[in-house]
Amino acid sequence: SSEDYSTYSDATGAGCFARLLVQNVGWGYSATISWYLLGAFARGMDYDADGLIRAEWPTSGHWEVTPMAWVTMHWTLFTEVGWDITPCGTTTARCSLPGGGNYALLTSPTEATLVVETFLHSASKCVRNDPPDWHVQQTQVVVLDFPAQQAPAGTKLEVWRSCSGWRYPANDDTWMQRDTSVTVASNSTITFTADVNCYYTVTTLTGRVKPKLPAGGVSNRGARPAAFPLPYRENFEGITVGAEAPFFGDQEAKWETVPAGGGRTGHASQQQLTSWPILEPQCNVHSQPISIIGDLFFESVRITTDVLIESEGTGVGVALRVRNPGSFFRGVAPGLFLYIGATPGVGGSNAGGVVPPASMLLPGWILCADSYCNEQITNGSLPEGSSTAVGHWHTLQLEVSDNQATGAIDTHTVFKNVVVSQSRASSEPIIEECVAHTTVVTNKVIAGYDYRQTILNSTGAAAIASCVRDCCADIVCKAWAVTLGSEGGQTSNAGATCWLKTGGTMDERSGQLACGFKVEPPATTVPPSGWAAVVATLGVSQFDNFALDGTGPGGASAEPCTSAPPLAGATLSSTPCDYPGADTIFAAGTSGGHLVLSTTTTLEGGPLCIGSNNSINATLVPCDSDTAFAFDVPTGRITLRSNGQDVCLTAVQRQQTDVVAPVLTVSACVDTPADSQQFQLNPATGALRQKGSHCIAQISGTTLNYRDCCIARCA
Repeated sequence: SSEDYSTYSDATGAGCFARLLVQNVGWGYSATISWYLLGAFARGMDYDADGLIRAEWPTSGHWEVTPMAWVTMHWTLFTEVGWDITPCGTTTARCSLPGGGNYALLTSPTEATLVVETFLHSASKCVRNDPPDWHVQQTQVVVLDFPAQQAPAGTKLEVWRSCSGWRYPANDDTWMQRDTSVTVASNSTITFTADVNCYYTVTTLTGRVKPKLPAGGVSNRGARPAAFPLPYRENFEGITVGAEAPFFGDQEAKWETVPAGGGRTGHASQQQLTSWPILEPQCNVHSQPISIIGDLFFESVRITTDVLIESEGTGVGVALRVRNPGSFFRGVAPGLFLYIGATPGVGGSNAGGVVPPASMLLPGWILCADSYCNEQITNGSLPEGSSTAVGHWHTLQLEVSDNQATGAIDTHTVFKNVVVSQSRASSEPIIEECVAHTTVVTNKVIAGYDYRQTILNSTGAAAIASCVRDCCADIVCKAWAVTLGSEGGQTSNAGATCWLKTGGTMDERSGQLACGFKVEPPATTVPPSGWAAVVATLGVSQFDNFALDGTGPGGASAEPCTSAPPLAGATLSSTPCDYPGADTIFAAGTSGGHLVLSTTTTLEGGPLCIGSNNSINATLVPCDSDTAFAFDVPTGRITLRSNGQDVCLTAVQRQQTDVVAPVLTVSACVDTPADSQQFQLNPATGALRQKGSHCIAQISGTTLNYRDCCIARCA
């Protein structure tokens, strides 16, 4: 069985794979394929973090064992190649348990291993081919036949157990724990108690031990994840001819190290493909040659490299703020692209084995807002004194600082301070645009979806204007309403109340002074962040002397977080775990399940924990206060019981129009855990990751699977 996993390797993903392994045996499959065994490609790509091992931080040497690895070991440690699948009895359909769950029995002539799963759908959701929901008892007594040939009556069997938990796997977690042994009864049955959302291996094999993670060095419990190091340089001199350069991710086409051409000595990297290969039909679509480097959150960066066009009709270029257009870069990628020689032909989805549209020849250079130059920003001639594009080395440089782009060719500036997106320094222009375009409705209401109320110090038009501005300035707000009096209505003499909402629909009835929907400003063309890249058209070309520098404060790749000391009341947001200046190291408290920000453990007033001092946004609070939240390991929720209701820490997806990372909010816990309300703690590194891809700005029409967002003190 293949491609029935490919699910994010957190606790839910482990439940998915554990359940599938057992159920596939019940269907008679002797193999289930998981991809990937090791996920080491750029964060944010399709199926990011879908492997047994995560290794997406190559420059730091950090890697992590995921829950996927532990559930796999329930099989690989207790079976051998060549064992047989034992069919279930005729009275038990597909090896199911009466209380819910399934089992599988594998045997050799002398040994036997039984694997049992009791996962609920909510704890084992897969990305595809999931059946409808089902019921599993919280606790059930399992009685199963065990083969007498391999285990006569009185044989003591070892039991290993894993139960779903949202602390990231470490030696002290709930994965692959030795449980109480069971003994085969005189009627060749075994009996044990199984809890919901757990995995059990019962085996005749002895002497097995849980593999220990290394205690230090380049390992799960050693080097912390780190951002791509800037400045970065690569001249290809230490790389074997025919090999790839480290840290570049070829998404389309293929670059290899070769002897440099164009009269240059030493090595360079060459784009090899002159036509697209034929692949299997599902993947037989190509765009244009592109190789990414850096990180998806890079905002302010300068890329410099020498380029050589070796074949006529070929183009080369550099790019910044590149995003995945979906399905593994098969399509038109948004970003900032500087080309010379030619641009890719019209298209974006070229079939293998079919001659693609001819490249569009350039008389000089062109700056575009996408990889196919469907949207051109500016263009010009090669600088005076530069040789023709083909057959000569040229130096290309593209820089983005404070959302303004500057470009140079052969050390000559060809454009400067071209505005490519809204400045990150201030949100005021976006707020003013939102206010100016908001329509005020006075004869209808928007009911429900309230998440925040504010008593205003004004009435009438002034109150409406104040509420509109509050909504425009609040990232979560999608609609607003103004009432007279805290309980609504239009006749009260009390002050006006502004109701901020996450959505809603307008109704033809009275009850509100005014209401309206927030007007989102149009998305800027160039993404606010993205990878750096070298790009080309089909044909032979080279690049050499590659350099990548941060142009933000202190050489950072993005606007760093505050350097101010942590204080109670500071808001918490969602940032990439290795974002410049982000404070992202948390630890489980000694009592109450609180999550302590490690940099506050020595504060005179005591440590600070995740909580909320206003029931709206997540903030740092004293760990001994009533407003400190608790981490619920079985569900991954960070919760507080408030006014008889469970409220959860909730991540807010950052949009392209957001000028800063959104603050985490507090909202009612949903019945089935949602991506925005599930978090996993890695005790080894202190990373408290949210499940969803919320910390990178969402761009319409692109794929975003960034699985390294952390709760952080940043603002």
